[in-house]
Amino acid sequence: MKNQQENFPAEIKLGFKKVIESYRLELKTTTNEAAKSFLKSTLNYVDSFPELWNGIESETDLKALHQPIALLMDRLFPTILTQNEIKAAIAPFLNIVFKKSERLTRILEKAGPDFELVVKDLDQERHYVTACVHILNNYYNYHIEFSRPLIYEIPDENGNLKQYRAVLNADFIEISPTEKAVEITKEDVDILIQDSTNVALWREKFPPKSWIFNGFLILNLIDITADYGISSLKTALLKKSRQDNTNLDDFSEIFQSIYKINDLKIGLTLFNAEKDTFHTMRRKGMPSFILEKKITRHM
Repeated sequence: MKNQQENFPAEIKLGFKKVIESYRLELKTTTNEAAKSFLKSTLNYVDSFPELWNGIESETDLKALHQPIALLMDRLFPTILTQNEIKAAIAPFLNIVFKKSERLTRILEKAGPDFELVVKDLDQERHYVTACVHILNNYYNYHIEFSRPLIYEIPDENGNLKQYRAVLNADFIEISPTEKAVEITKEDVDILIQDSTNVALWREKFPPKSWIFNGFLILNLIDITADYGISSLKTALLKKSRQDNTNLDDFSEIFQSIYKINDLKIGLTLFNAEKDTFHTMRRKGMPSFILEKKITRHM
């Protein structure tokens, strides 16, 4: 698959083993005749494609298997919800989207033909540790959580950036060790948790390509544009360092994002309640629409 990193703890395969297993289990237990008919026909069809079970390793195969994949994904992307949910199915830890809800499709179309859906400020070292934590949680049954929220920025048709927080469902990934894998003890986990930023240590315990991820992730996006903008505004206003690089463009982008007006102009004015006076900002390029060219003015 494209975007596979050599320096990554796992080899990635796009597989549907867990979906197929869930269909087989449901076929044994359901008493609904319509469901039985659907499940039988679906399983008979997808059983003709062993790559779906073993894991797809090339984009050529992914395209060739579009129809059986679409059939398997129908229940996870019900038509009745596709206009409302901002949802996608992606290859684990790779920037490959192979199924999208109608609403996400429209959002991406408005972003432009050259837009690529990637995580904001993705740090490769953090990415490595996140994959290792995923192994600890889903193979060794730990419950470790110290990752930061994943944020996607997508422009709308007017060029305003909108922020979306990602919620990931990893239920459909099967994790298995290769011959390069190192057995992890409880003592190892204690050391790793206490030194979570020591990527060299994590690489020692989880060498590159020492595991296999076979499956896919369900990505749900939640629009947090307003909350994200207000949080960014608070952060910018609270900065008092003389080395602070926050300027008018930063504030303008925040308000443009919140109010969805891409040519919104921003001015800032300080108010001294004790002296009943307005003052301009001392930072360069911070105009005041109240004071115009004046520096200060009494009420």
